[in-house]
Amino acid sequence: MRRYYRSMLPSWKNLSDPIFTHAVERPDQPALVEGPAVLTYADVAALVDKASRFITSLGIGPGDRVGICLTARADHVVLLYALLRVGAQVTELAASARPDAALLRQLGIGQVFVEPDAAPSIIALTKIDTNWREVLADSGGGERYSTPDDAVATVTLSSGTTGIPKGIVLTHGQHFARYRATTETFTADGVFAYGKALPFLLVASLSNAGFFRYVICQIASGGAVVLVPEYRHAVDLAVAVLNQGEAVLTANANMARAFLAIAPASGLLFPRLKALISIGQPLYADEKRALAARVTPNFYDKYGATGIGGIACLAPHEVAAHAASVGRAVPGVEIEIVDRNGAALPSGAVGRLRCRSVTAAQGFVADAGSIDEGIVDGWHYPGELASLDAEGYVHIAGRAADLIRRGDSEFFPPAIEAVIAEHPAILEVAVAARAAAGGGAEIIAFVVLKKSVPERELMRHCASRLPQERRPDRIVVLAAMPKLAGGKTDRTRLKTGDFKPIARQDAPGKRA
Repeated sequence: MRRYYRSMLPSWKNLSDPIFTHAVERPDQPALVEGPAVLTYADVAALVDKASRFITSLGIGPGDRVGICLTARADHVVLLYALLRVGAQVTELAASARPDAALLRQLGIGQVFVEPDAAPSIIALTKIDTNWREVLADSGGGERYSTPDDAVATVTLSSGTTGIPKGIVLTHGQHFARYRATTETFTADGVFAYGKALPFLLVASLSNAGFFRYVICQIASGGAVVLVPEYRHAVDLAVAVLNQGEAVLTANANMARAFLAIAPASGLLFPRLKALISIGQPLYADEKRALAARVTPNFYDKYGATGIGGIACLAPHEVAAHAASVGRAVPGVEIEIVDRNGAALPSGAVGRLRCRSVTAAQGFVADAGSIDEGIVDGWHYPGELASLDAEGYVHIAGRAADLIRRGDSEFFPPAIEAVIAEHPAILEVAVAARAAAGGGAEIIAFVVLKKSVPERELMRHCASRLPQERRPDRIVVLAAMPKLAGGKTDRTRLKTGDFKPIARQDAPGKRA
């Protein structure tokens, strides 16, 4: 079935090609939905065609590295595909922060498309204003870049979990390989099915590699991308999702936890949602089961890395029995658990996780990679330690960089975090270790609270459930957990002390 499904997909070379295929096969199918405005595939193809001529008029052509620093809107998607069509190499940048000039130089980016109110920069900026489509109306059609198999499409920034974000190089062909792997992963449920894809709800920035990847998949499938407006509260996002009815939604761990916090005690928060796909930072086993029981039974836990795409997936029918895992290898991905010398370890043993697939990136910009995180001898190392059980389910122990050593014991923050998260007052928790004054490691638990609770109560909770060596030495209450651009917890800031704790007299329960 998978082989047949793959053979039915068109043979494309440039990531913009699917838009023009769909413009012929299903011209009236909605492609981009932004509030009441709907652009069909015929509309988007015409805009991309004109935008490609506009882009070449700026002197941008094949091989040029370009940044996009825009909010998630229809013009952003049109610009993205027009740049890809002319052969430019695109890097998505977080619109919430000023582009870092040093990082742009390291990546070789000489031009950035920004919002109209963007601050001046030493990098050349092109502002995409509200009248941009009027500018395009005066442009003639452009020419498609004759795309070779190894042509670079994107230089994607990693989340920066282990330090400075890395530029990960992906070709047009590797993006298409990831799309085909995604369709095979979800074939049984019809998610991202070619020609009949359900609406996909984009609820985060395209600078987040996971959300970007699913937009590429949705456009290749010929389905609608619904650009959900920015929201301040989880309930606003939930209402937007409910209004869409049958749709597909990807969410990071923070979004998933927010859904749980407002889910009804009985019944489902999203009874019509066809798929909720958790990506990015891992969820705890109890959270996965709760999401399946109270938010939607169509819950998927997808584990992946920017350098290779999807690695493993836990399908809805597997959640009850295997929630402690992140699922089994997705089609086309080979997973091994090895020691530091690259020797394979037996089932159940914890070691370095590595994987390989045709979906793996070409490499990193200005970073050779290592077995801690990188691509070495054809194997991609996401930087995590894990084990494989007898049934092939992947169990993540933690990131190699976060390993805590205390006495003769070695363990990872998630083992402590999962226990602390069981307390009803906890909204978020992250554990970090620092060198103690007298030697050894000091374990600090950072928490964001749903309601005020004495520190001694949290300490008693830990003491009743954790062995002595794993109990936190301190618990620090934060108003908000420091986050990286993609939504993951910024553990580097927690380790270095770059955060602002809430004073003891504050009332965390009253904070948004």
